[in-house]
Amino acid sequence: MARLAMALSLAALAVMLLPTVFVTPPSAGRIQHEALMKPSVPAAQEVELNMSNSNPVGAMLAAAMVGLLAGLVTGPQMAKAGGVQFALQVPDFMKGIDAVNAATKPGEIDFVTRSRIEALQFPMAAKEAKEFNQLIKDGPSKEERLQREQEMLKELAKVTEIPS
Repeated sequence: MARLAMALSLAALAVMLLPTVFVTPPSAGRIQHEALMKPSVPAAQEVELNMSNSNPVGAMLAAAMVGLLAGLVTGPQMAKAGGVQFALQVPDFMKGIDAVNAATKPGEIDFVTRSRIEALQFPMAAKEAKEFNQLIKDGPSKEERLQREQEMLKELAKVTEIPS
């Protein structure tokens, strides 16, 4: 909620400040040159014509700021929208005439069927995990493994010639 309030306040500040970024005041030499060329143009229309100058660097910075704000506001929602990676029931959009993302040809496996096949392997995977944890628990301790490695290195050092 605090992020949303901060983003909204930054957006309001950007809306107030960005119109001045897009328009640059005309140079003094240009105003004098145009006044000599067109003496019959009213002053209000002259200012209106001169204010149409745009600042490409300011426009690029403003666009980057708007993109940054949009990314900061929508980023967390997009991260949360990762979705389910596993489905055991067929969703409504995979039923009916159009059957979007459903297996329509023989030999094809859709998302739900693949998830069901994987779910059938869960008990076996849990059993293998228990066996692996028991094997690690019953194995040699860290001190025993370290002592065995040091003995192997000593044996290797006896047969290996190290040039000095």
